[in-house]
Amino acid sequence: MSLAAVTRDALKLVRAGLPKSIDLVETLDDTATIVGDPVQVAQVVTNLAVNAQQAIGERRGRITVEVYGATPDTLPSVGPMRLAGQ
Repeated sequence: MSLAAVTRDALKLVRAGLPKSIDLVETLDDTATIVGDPVQVAQVVTNLAVNAQQAIGERRGRITVEVYGATPDTLPSVGPMRLAGQ
């Protein structure tokens, strides 16, 4: 399944419920494919976006969602996770 297509569809619904003070930025690579249940993947994307919205609260903010195609050989080494502004 196309991860980008499922993510795009889920984000359309998320965007409709976001306040105007929160920007939703997406970068979706249409070549990204996975094996999985599209309904479950859409639920994960939705949950992550809603969690981000709740973390932002009443402030102005931005939620950025990025989907890229990768293979084990092309994955970058990932360091510790950081929060925006750190």
